[in-house]
Amino acid sequence: DSFPLLAVPFFILAGNLMNSAGVTNRIFHFALSLVGWLKGGLGHVNILASVIFSGMSGAAIADAGGLGTIEIKAMKDNGYPTKFAVGVTAASATIGPIIPPSLPMVIYGVQANVSIGQLFTGGFIPGLVMTLLMMGMVTYFSYSQHYGRDAALNWLKMGKAFLELVILLVAAYFLFHLWQDEELGGIWKFGAPFLGLMAIDKFLRLEAFMALMTPVILIGGMASGLFT
Repeated sequence: DSFPLLAVPFFILAGNLMNSAGVTNRIFHFALSLVGWLKGGLGHVNILASVIFSGMSGAAIADAGGLGTIEIKAMKDNGYPTKFAVGVTAASATIGPIIPPSLPMVIYGVQANVSIGQLFTGGFIPGLVMTLLMMGMVTYFSYSQHYGRDAALNWLKMGKAFLELVILLVAAYFLFHLWQDEELGGIWKFGAPFLGLMAIDKFLRLEAFMALMTPVILIGGMASGLFT
């Protein structure tokens, strides 16, 4: 038995919940307010949104499936070639398994008996380097192919985006300590995903439950199921 492997299906569930609740749209618009004014703005938005989403899902498939549809459509609508939009989306999705938390790191840590915490720590710098290199390539192609800027530089929007980020970090810090409370831990860990989803969209569509749980069951079974 391995308790760390329990993280695998719950990472996938978190990604599916965020897709259904529209969190991916909010991540996209948050990234747009920060870097959309750069040359080839939506390419940079694509990468930055993947960095943010990777800290929530930990899987490249969840990134490409959740943010990918939004990003590719937005880039095509703004005149970017399809191959460029798909290429940036596919490349940025690979940041997901590098920046913690990461599903491959969890599985490798369990199988190789290596500290998962140390693996997570070791993923930060490579993830940052990958992000900067990808944004550098987007900048190069944007100038060589004469791509424009997709949003005006707006300090008010950037200020609002920064405020949202601060609120998010403070909330995450509070929830992390609440999570560690022994008395409330069990109730909170069970109810947090559902409370978060209801707080975002104010309702939970129960008819979509199986659509959410199917990939969780399948991929979770591959990682930790018993086979004969």
